[in-house]
Amino acid sequence: MKDKNEQVIAYANSLWVYVDMKTEKLKRIDEEQKLKYSTEPAYPMEAISRKVKIPSEMETKEAFKVPRFCIDSNQHVNNEKYILMAMEYLPDNSRINSVRAEYKNAAALGDIIFPHVGIEDNKVTVLLGNKEMKPFAVVQFLVSEPC
Repeated sequence: MKDKNEQVIAYANSLWVYVDMKTEKLKRIDEEQKLKYSTEPAYPMEAISRKVKIPSEMETKEAFKVPRFCIDSNQHVNNEKYILMAMEYLPDNSRINSVRAEYKNAAALGDIIFPHVGIEDNKVTVLLGNKEMKPFAVVQFLVSEPC
């Protein structure tokens, strides 16, 4: 994303898969689709692991039930909503520099989410999981001031 002066103000990296809608299985992208949906060259950025490291010490927060407004057309929690949920656990006056999210399992309407929060230096990691801490999503924020 660029500002009015064409200066980069935000960028993102994501990993997607191609799914055959009939079989609901992963499928290689055929050349026609690849050409149709190809974009500009990759933006030069630091390569980081796809996995978000979960801190060894995390504080358990109060569990909550997934509300209807979090549900998307696929009948599970929309990815953006996990980030909004995780933002609730940022320390006051935190200024977010970057966000990483790893989506593991789809939570559905009425599921109970058990948040666990770990803070290390300028990293706030929020695991949004089930009772056994099996994650639905893990969200990590880098904040501008140590927490």
